[in-house]
Amino acid sequence: MGLTGIQILKKLPKTNCKECGFSTCMAFAMKVAAGQADINACPYIDSKVKEEIAEALAPPVKKIKLGGGSYTYFLGGESVLFRHDRRFENPPLIGTFISTNMSENEISRRIKLYKKLHWERVGITLKPEVLFLQDEEKEERFIEIIQRVRNELPWVALILASSNVETLKKAIEICKEFKPLIYGANSQNFKEFIGLSLETKTPLTVIGDSLDEVCSISERALQIGFKDLVLDPGSRVIRELFEDL
Repeated sequence: MGLTGIQILKKLPKTNCKECGFSTCMAFAMKVAAGQADINACPYIDSKVKEEIAEALAPPVKKIKLGGGSYTYFLGGESVLFRHDRRFENPPLIGTFISTNMSENEISRRIKLYKKLHWERVGITLKPEVLFLQDEEKEERFIEIIQRVRNELPWVALILASSNVETLKKAIEICKEFKPLIYGANSQNFKEFIGLSLETKTPLTVIGDSLDEVCSISERALQIGFKDLVLDPGSRVIRELFEDL
């Protein structure tokens, strides 16, 4: 549940130092409550109080960061189900997938398409910005593909899928500060995958055969304090997706 400006003001040091960019703590508190300022802009607030306010103001759908530097992307961070209720903050990324089972020609074809495809829609340029990379138990080829994609498509966010945690660890090391999304933790590999995400500070996709199963696995992650989760309920046709939502 959100906080009002007055509730936030009561938690501020009330120094009116102006270091946050506002003339008074009251003005700053009102902007924070409206989502137009970041509570971290206050240099004197206690860290525990800052965390408490940030948690209370967080949107129902957590914002997940991918990539880095000039090519930073966000997933989630939404506070409404329908755009007309307010607005959508982070549009879904457009992309496709590459598998280690694909031929070299097919992989090259898809990479070339990423370089030249773009569309104009209501004054906005749309282009592929994410790539799902699937390891079919071919670690060496998987690593080679990641290196190639990072070299040729440096702006593209990556989703890394493998059943081998050690392979994923090597893949994450290649990405360095360009944060990928790990795919995907299930009821069988949960401990290994959550351990990898905690160690590398990398967001994790939770997968399952149903929404109930995904929720159950997510609860296990939340219980140990890990919140950077993306959910995949297993919907593969539009009807299933609408039923899950």
